[in-house]
Amino acid sequence: MNKKASSLIVAIAFFVLATILFLLPGSAIPTPNWWTPFFKLIGFDKWVHTTIFFVLVYLWCRTIFLRTKGAKAKINFFLILTIFITYGILIEFVQQYFIENRTFEIFDIAADAGGAFIGYIVSLKRFL
Repeated sequence: MNKKASSLIVAIAFFVLATILFLLPGSAIPTPNWWTPFFKLIGFDKWVHTTIFFVLVYLWCRTIFLRTKGAKAKINFFLILTIFITYGILIEFVQQYFIENRTFEIFDIAADAGGAFIGYIVSLKRFL
């Protein structure tokens, strides 16, 4: 399998995995009682959001980089950033209105956008 195909497969697989995780009902997310104060202290949930969106944007930018170069790749990288920030916002609305025991959190959107932006900057530095 070539780099282009494997890169696309990895990006799609991670996107599907992230979507499944974001759409799990709140009751399906394990929260051991002895960890809860520590997780709240360090904002663990926000770090998870930031990391997932960083990886999503990076993987999709890598996939685009293997297919396009130059100014077109730069435009596509920005498009990927925009798509994933929008995706993060939409996920919050879906969680609020359709997923049991999940709520809309503006700070999740901030973490998603922050991770996406970091992924975008790292991708620009790495690939262009």
